[in-house]
Amino acid sequence: MAQLPVYLLKPDVLGLLAAKKHPTYRLILDLMWTTGVRISEILALTLASVIEDGYGVVLTTLKQRPKRPKKTALARSV
Repeated sequence: MAQLPVYLLKPDVLGLLAAKKHPTYRLILDLMWTTGVRISEILALTLASVIEDGYGVVLTTLKQRPKRPKKTALARSV
């Protein structure tokens, strides 16, 4: 049995995108390729997850949880 590659190269991904005719599956594959997010993060996206920031689009993902403020930020706040 042939060993599967550890990762896909650009020609492989472009071939997958060309083979997928269903627009939803193409979008999922394209988002995963361009952003590097996991399938669970793609499936959790909603329209509210997409934020236009003036430079592009920001996707909020599961890993982006509120973090503890740094000491310098706490010192500046009232």
